[in-house]
Amino acid sequence: MSKLLLVAGGVLTVSALVLFGLPLLVVTALLGGSQANAAGCLVPGSHPGGAFEAGYLETISIDGLDAQQVASAATIVAVGEQLQMTPRGIIIALAVASQESRFQNYANDGVGGDLRPDQLGVERSLTFPHDAVGTDHGSVNAFQQQYPWWGTLEELMDPPTAARKFYDALNQVTGWQQMTVTVAAQRVQRSASPGAYADDELIATQLHQRLAGVSGHITDSAAAPAPTTGEDAGAPAAGTSTSPDVAEAGCGATGAGGAVSANGWALPMAPGTYQLTSGYGPRRSPTDGSSNFHAGLDFGAPSGTPIYVTADGTVTSAGLNKGGCGNLVIVHTAPNVDTYYAHQVDGGTKVSVGDVVSAGSQIGAVGTTGDSTGNHLHFEVRIDGATTDPLLFLRQQGVDPGSLP
Repeated sequence: MSKLLLVAGGVLTVSALVLFGLPLLVVTALLGGSQANAAGCLVPGSHPGGAFEAGYLETISIDGLDAQQVASAATIVAVGEQLQMTPRGIIIALAVASQESRFQNYANDGVGGDLRPDQLGVERSLTFPHDAVGTDHGSVNAFQQQYPWWGTLEELMDPPTAARKFYDALNQVTGWQQMTVTVAAQRVQRSASPGAYADDELIATQLHQRLAGVSGHITDSAAAPAPTTGEDAGAPAAGTSTSPDVAEAGCGATGAGGAVSANGWALPMAPGTYQLTSGYGPRRSPTDGSSNFHAGLDFGAPSGTPIYVTADGTVTSAGLNKGGCGNLVIVHTAPNVDTYYAHQVDGGTKVSVGDVVSAGSQIGAVGTTGDSTGNHLHFEVRIDGATTDPLLFLRQQGVDPGSLP
């Protein structure tokens, strides 16, 4: 079922939530309290026990989101990192908060006429810092978690605690790591519109890419809570990666592949490490001499030369391809662009399916696996599934691989 939330200037339809029999978690205020005008989000100076570094969030901008909404998203990311959630888990949480509240901390006035007996008193949520006021059952906060089934009002109206509760619920969904964002979100939320979270994946991914590592920008914060998913105490700290070449946490806007352009694109190989050997279009096959259409751009280079992802995105394929591509990595850049990195050396692939990667970070190394006559990177760009000239496309994005001989 859907519910109506009263907001300034109109009515916002938001999906209803499922009742969860979760234990009430009294979570340490690891990120501190809040200012009323920030709806409980962590902002510089909001609490001596856990404010973001002064000026840090001012460097983060997403079209359509104001400073409060970015701060709310940053809180969700920071809690996820401190709980050692994977980037995919954090993106799922961000997608839900985007769909359910547009990153606003909702109070509930209790006048919807549909409260169950145990939900009476939800209007006390108005006494806590909030951005907007909603109605319908006992739904509150950025995730629209229902009081009292998700916790006390003191817990639910505190953004870090609400985020912690979402991650705990997600971890109870068996196999969520292999699910699409919208399916995993739906398993937690049980929305009347099962596909509602799909169109929030783009902004969730953008926010994660810009905010990854935010937990390292909290000043004077208390020690992070123990992981809830059974990680060993020796696991890497939140926001770090076991492989420095993989931007799983979104670190590093530039890389050895070259500076990222204003459009967010980088070269797939570092200047000076390659020569362009074959372009896009009709040609004679180098393997059998037949006429064919070459759907990519070839970068000739010695075996093991690093390959870099050209744009922020999510890895959708990594490993040996059954066709002629050999070891292949495919990265999906929302909303409709996929980049292909083929013929990589055996054992050189540095990413896995589901990894979130940043433009300019290394994803593999040059090889000659598959249908190949020498060491090179075969690079393709596909828009809505159709190939396009990679050389022209990259130049349009503000990066120039050079010229073909």
